Amino acid sequence: MTTSKLSITSQKCSSPKVTLISGTSTLSSPIQFHRSDDFNIISTIELNCNGSLSTITQWKIKNCSSTCSYQIQLDQTIKTTFTELYIPAKTLPYGIYELQLTVTMTNLTNFTTSSSVYVQITSSGITVNLVQLGTSMITIGYDQDLNFNPGAFSVDLDGYTFNESNWKYVYYCRIYGLYMFPSLNGVLLSIDDNRTDPLNPSCFANQTGNGTRWKYGTSLKSSLTILANSLQPNQTYQFMVYMENRQNSSTQATGCVLVTVGTIDSQMIAVGCVIWTMCTPNLEFQLVNPTTQVALFSLCIGDCDNIQNITWNIYQGTTNISSNSTQWTLFNQMNSYENIWFFGWNTSNFTALNQLFLNNPQINLWRFQVIYGFTLQASSSALNFVINQPPINGSCSISPYNGTTSTSFNISCSNWFDEDGIKDYSIYAWTTDPQERTFISFSSVSIFQVRLPSGDDQTSLLHLIVQIQYNMSSITVLPDTLGITNLLNNLQSSSNALANDPTIQLLSSGNQNIIGQIIGCLSQQSNKMNSDAIDQAVSSGIPAASISVSQLGSTSSQGNSTPLNATALIQYKKDLNSHANLREYLMTFTTNLDISTSNNIKLQASSLAQLTQATNQLTRTALTLALDKCYQLSLALYSIVTRISYEDVQIITTQLIQCATNILTAVNGPLQQRTDILDLDSSRATAFPTDYDTDLESAWSNPNLFSDGNDFSWETIQKGRNTYYQKQLANQVTTKVNQILSLLTSISNIQLNIGQNLIINTSSTFMSLETISMKSLSNKQVQQVGNARINIPKNFKLSAVQSRGSYDSKQLLIYWSIFASLNCFECFGHGLLSALLICIQYCGYALLKLSFFYCLGKCIFLVWLMTSGSRKITPQFSENSDVFDDVQEEQQQQQQSNDDSSSDKVDLEGIIARNGDSSMLDLEVLGLVDEDIKIVANTLRNNTTLTTLKLVANLIGDEGTQYLADGLRENRALTELNLWNNHIGDEGIQSLANALQNNTVKLVLS
Repeated sequence: MTTSKLSITSQKCSSPKVTLISGTSTLSSPIQFHRSDDFNIISTIELNCNGSLSTITQWKIKNCSSTCSYQIQLDQTIKTTFTELYIPAKTLPYGIYELQLTVTMTNLTNFTTSSSVYVQITSSGITVNLVQLGTSMITIGYDQDLNFNPGAFSVDLDGYTFNESNWKYVYYCRIYGLYMFPSLNGVLLSIDDNRTDPLNPSCFANQTGNGTRWKYGTSLKSSLTILANSLQPNQTYQFMVYMENRQNSSTQATGCVLVTVGTIDSQMIAVGCVIWTMCTPNLEFQLVNPTTQVALFSLCIGDCDNIQNITWNIYQGTTNISSNSTQWTLFNQMNSYENIWFFGWNTSNFTALNQLFLNNPQINLWRFQVIYGFTLQASSSALNFVINQPPINGSCSISPYNGTTSTSFNISCSNWFDEDGIKDYSIYAWTTDPQERTFISFSSVSIFQVRLPSGDDQTSLLHLIVQIQYNMSSITVLPDTLGITNLLNNLQSSSNALANDPTIQLLSSGNQNIIGQIIGCLSQQSNKMNSDAIDQAVSSGIPAASISVSQLGSTSSQGNSTPLNATALIQYKKDLNSHANLREYLMTFTTNLDISTSNNIKLQASSLAQLTQATNQLTRTALTLALDKCYQLSLALYSIVTRISYEDVQIITTQLIQCATNILTAVNGPLQQRTDILDLDSSRATAFPTDYDTDLESAWSNPNLFSDGNDFSWETIQKGRNTYYQKQLANQVTTKVNQILSLLTSISNIQLNIGQNLIINTSSTFMSLETISMKSLSNKQVQQVGNARINIPKNFKLSAVQSRGSYDSKQLLIYWSIFASLNCFECFGHGLLSALLICIQYCGYALLKLSFFYCLGKCIFLVWLMTSGSRKITPQFSENSDVFDDVQEEQQQQQQSNDDSSSDKVDLEGIIARNGDSSMLDLEVLGLVDEDIKIVANTLRNNTTLTTLKLVANLIGDEGTQYLADGLRENRALTELNLWNNHIGDEGIQSLANALQNNTVKLVLS
């Protein structure tokens, strides 16, 4: 529904045209979303007003339980002034809503348009868990009680507290692999039913004696205990519970678990997914996409003091139709692919890369089993997976087949079917190498428009793929050189000419798909033109080292004896500044885009990486905007990393690191005399500041900051000002880039298991991240770029830092030993000047000379550390201290500051009080220590509304975890507890596991 308001008549302006991209909807036929799903409404705004492209956008949400007249108030974290509206999961209660966007011309407020879409929020149902974490298979001794508690372990997917009294419970059992569930006349017989099925005996039929075989924990039957000696040893049983809502009998759910009965007692081992959104329960299986890795964790619950070893096994399954069971066969290639496909084989966490699924497409059923070895017995549990089948029966087409970078291509994906529904269509493009594909666009509807980058330089061919695994026809896309030339000219012309430029009108639409595509296309063309211009300048006698920084892996430019062509130099600088103006202008369109979803982050990170690629064309303003956006994207990725796939994390991290290193290269280029000071920077540095008359201490007014000794000439002062402001920005950039790299390292680390390696290799960056045990460092060779490598000696001292864990897999190498060893090699080997294998080629010869002594100091430190240093360092660390990343070090410094000044200490009680009855309490990155957690634990004991508690990246140890565990034992409302990036050891994990035996909390530790 769209309405327009126009109070005056104008031949040059009309009201904006607003289109909401979400499919057609009406009040009687709204678009449906589950409450557990995030969703967003995207808009396209078409402007037709000469000389003005500025608009005001405002979203309103109205409850339509009656007449859509009641406007609801949203949480402040939901942005309602973007052109796109993002609604996080569990925000809106069940019901129908009108989402209305109003767009008003800033300078002509009489020109306004409103457009609405109707949505209905529906129930997502529940996940029924008979045991903790929804583990598929457990083991138990025949003389042990077997406890099921779906009333405590089941989870309401919509975030509401699961109320066991709202449900009816009926339990069934069968002897797995031999018989079906007992039934009569097609109706299943519960364990309470005294009738018998002659073909499918009861699980308890062969037991001697007439004693009770089971008992219910409550009158609701929400928990069930199978008594000791009621089941036969060396037999597998399948238990199932059917649950029906007491208020609405049509609302039903079912849960299953396999129980293997042994001859000796076993401990309960729970198995779950690290990234829980990647695993969707489906009876005895979890659904998993074959394109994502599986990262699992396990917890021993009960008496777990004597764990001797942990081992994981993988099984492939085949369905036995006659017995409605799965036959499992050990996957016999685990040894061949250890630390290639499989990581953490002998630890509590296990990871299998998507290569396991992609290289075995004929296998749809997989079992991941963990075995805990104790002194006298072993206990095992497993999680079963079924491959989520891709969409079928559809096709995608594109028209036209030929065009330019300014062409609007129509993509239509029709007749696709997926029983789980299709959330969106993602478009990727590449020219020659599919591994270097670029994210172009995403759409929630099946028919949409895109603007594409140019194809291969020789053939102009561009290959496309839609992320429903559909390869589209290759098309021809030519660069629109006339379009970019006109845009460059219009930037130098009047504001009216710029407002009427078709490209700028599209950028002003606010639609981030359109903005991302246009910035990508223009950046690609501008990057190519910049590369050609540099080659042309070098051939005209201009030294390459004075106008550009080469990319990693590029061939060194040979000196040439061509005399300098002054005319060519003038033309080069003219084109350089023209394109620099364009990049800065394009950068302004990225500042107000929503970054709530992984697709948003992915698209914007890709655009930024391309827009910052020409490091000689970035003004200080452009660098500042790009740096801030890159940091904001990193923070946004950090906030959702536990909910998205490892593969998406890889893609986004690569682009953000490319962006950060481009910025670092660009800001240092003029200081190293590798690139020119741009005209915009020069004019801004010398222009009178607006506060010149009032700010008497302004740096601009102090010529001593800019002079060269006694040289106070205007030319020297002008050059000095540029250098001064460039150095100031370089310091800011260095600090912020370090923060970005720390964030991205932490983000990557959460999904990397022992032995798993993430390599990022781009035109400006080489970065390698790996989680390894300390013992594995002995006699290890770390490969870098090209022939570069680090050899760690066999007798390397491993006593510098001891981790909390009792296993070798949890022993980490102290950061400085790696930092020093890398720089030792970099200085004397290849001159690569970046810690942690981040090699950024922005340093000139002068910087290399200055950094020699810095690197030499690190080399001396490394030698000292490998001999007597480690013994001297060890006492400085507590026996159970961990090695933390940069983010945690900053938190420790902040905590020290808090200790020194009580006035700066976090007002934790105030934060909790202000949070009121909110369902989420966010206490991330506050430097909270164990003592602070007493306050949080007291809150948990008495709170009935809090469902999500975030304690990410604090300083919580085992003592604080014990406080939390005490609070959790009395809490039944909390459904999610995020403790990622703290200092919790095995003792703390065990405390939580014991406390959660009768709780429904979804726990995030890593």
